[in-house]
Formats: sequence, C-alpha cells, structure tokens
Amino acid sequence: MTTRRAELIHLDVDRRLGHEWDEWDGTPLPNAGNFDAPPALFFRWAVLSLLVAFGILTAGLFLLAPRLAQLHPALPAAGWSILSIAAGLTLLWWALLGLSYLTGRAMLP
Repeated sequence: MTTRRAELIHLDVDRRLGHEWDEWDGTPLPNAGNFDAPPALFFRWAVLSLLVAFGILTAGLFLLAPRLAQLHPALPAAGWSILSIAAGLTLLWWALLGLSYLTGRAMLP
C-alpha cells in the first residue's frame, strides 16, 4: 500500500523556450526585425538621470548645510563647490560625448 504525499506547490507553466514565436505568421518583421532605440534616446535618458541625481544631491546638501556649518563653518561652501564642480565636469563630459557621436570624431580619450 502506497501513501500519497501532499503536493505542496503545483505550477502550470504555459510558457516555454521560444514561445514568443508561436503567434508569428511568417511575414517579415517591421524594420527588418531591428528594434534598436535611436542613440538620441540614450543621451536624453542619461542626461535626465544625471540631472535628477545631482538634483537629489543638491537637495541633500541644502538640507544638511546647517548641520555641516555646526561642525565647521566652511563645510557648506566646500560642499557646494565640490557639487558644482562635479556636476559641471559630468555634464561637460556628456556634452563632449554627444559631440563626438554627432561629428563622428573622437573628442575624448
């Protein structure tokens, strides 16, 4: 006499490797199957991400400036200087990278 064990988890899988092609009717894919995004989209998202990141850092420094001034009066000014230099250099780097792409000439090492 065999005893049945309780089945703890039973997953019905309706997907398998290559299931993406099940609905394909054999007609050519749009744009010959090239679904790449344009490079301008990458540059826009990258710069937007950098601006958001530096905005968050700016807000953090703005909120922490009074406490930093209690530690040393020059700390907030040093923080603003470092943040502005970092933001300027980062955006300059991305501007040169974008110019390198647009002109087809390497402007960065």
